[in-house]
Amino acid sequence: MNHKHRLYLLWKKISSVHTLQCLTIFLLYCTAISFFLMGANLCLGNEIVQHKLQKGIAKQVIRLHVVANSDSEYDQKLKLRVRDQIITGLQKDLQSAGSVKEAKKILSQKLSQIEKTAGHTLQSAGSHQKVQVSLKNRAFPVKRYGDLTFPKGTYQALCVEIGQAQGHNWWCVLFPSLCFVDETTAIVPEESKEKLKHSLTREEYDELTKEIEPHSLLFDKLFTGSQN
Repeated sequence: MNHKHRLYLLWKKISSVHTLQCLTIFLLYCTAISFFLMGANLCLGNEIVQHKLQKGIAKQVIRLHVVANSDSEYDQKLKLRVRDQIITGLQKDLQSAGSVKEAKKILSQKLSQIEKTAGHTLQSAGSHQKVQVSLKNRAFPVKRYGDLTFPKGTYQALCVEIGQAQGHNWWCVLFPSLCFVDETTAIVPEESKEKLKHSLTREEYDELTKEIEPHSLLFDKLFTGSQN
């Protein structure tokens, strides 16, 4: 065997090993890409399902959103006083509502009265801040009320904006009644649960009762300026 032939065999051997290594790397790369795409599709599928469930839940509830004039201690206390008066005044009226449609009708008819109540509450505290009350869609973060957790998304809400409405806000579920002025007794009334069970699909209600990671609640609280 001459010198050239030996070099040829050596080159062929090296080429074969290199080709095998390249093929192995290529197959590993393709496998990784496949797993990544499968994971992405699964996440996307879950996201679509979660969004659909949230939309269904949102159609059956009305939330309360009270926004303070500023983050000063004085304005935050005013916000809570307005909140207490509104919740106290509406709970009896909304208790008779059997559906979200009836609840929305009651609130629509009482918007002017609610605004006057909020204004009188501010005046009695020595404040001349204006207040605006309206029914509109608002974005809410994930929030737990007792043993029910509402997913983040857009909900119809009774919005109470005090003064410049630049301060921390307070929110709850106004219908069915899940508004807790005292967080130490935050137990969801069975009557409210029954209204939710009656109006939601089984999948939607299960979404409310499932456990949620604590970091999700912490993240939303940190980045949305919520107090409740």
